[in-house]
Amino acid sequence: CRRPLFFHGYCMRRTLIWFDRGYRWSLSAICVALFVVMIAAVGGQVVMRYVFSSPLSWSEELARYSMVWMAMLAAALCSRSGQHIALMGSVPLPGRLKLALQILATLLTCAILGILFYHSWDLMQRAARQTTPGLGLSMSYIYASLPTGIGLMIIGQLLGCAMIWAGIEKTAETSADTVDEDSPVGSEINIPAIEENPVRESR
Repeated sequence: CRRPLFFHGYCMRRTLIWFDRGYRWSLSAICVALFVVMIAAVGGQVVMRYVFSSPLSWSEELARYSMVWMAMLAAALCSRSGQHIALMGSVPLPGRLKLALQILATLLTCAILGILFYHSWDLMQRAARQTTPGLGLSMSYIYASLPTGIGLMIIGQLLGCAMIWAGIEKTAETSADTVDEDSPVGSEINIPAIEENPVRESR
């Protein structure tokens, strides 16, 4: 028997929710792991240099390249969460027009990211012949952070647009305009007026 249409819509929404959770959780976990590696490399270098007088030759590179990968993955995570720089309009727009503008902005962003992805992939291939002096790794592994982060940004942008289209999330402008009533930001604060003391005329 054929399943009703609402069942397929429900399955699509659940699939988007689970995929979005996995996307955010995996990127967050990798960023935390890279941050721990960076702190451990810097701390180990300090201990080996000033305690044992035997500095490590690879710890600085490990910390630097961990920071590069963490920055690109965190940028993809921020792009999905809508924490990138954006201009918000002050004029209220209808819901359909606001959704259309959101989709148009997402498509333009993905187009620009696609151009950056193409050039970063070419840069990664050119750096394949170079190796790092400390770790002895190919520089293509380091430059691979650029196409990886940009590709994840594109996935995050499309995923956010799909979540808005399915009605799971609100547009960025709507969520920014909506303020919780219990929040101290949205509550009105009554400040009592300060009465000025009358100046007494000196006789």
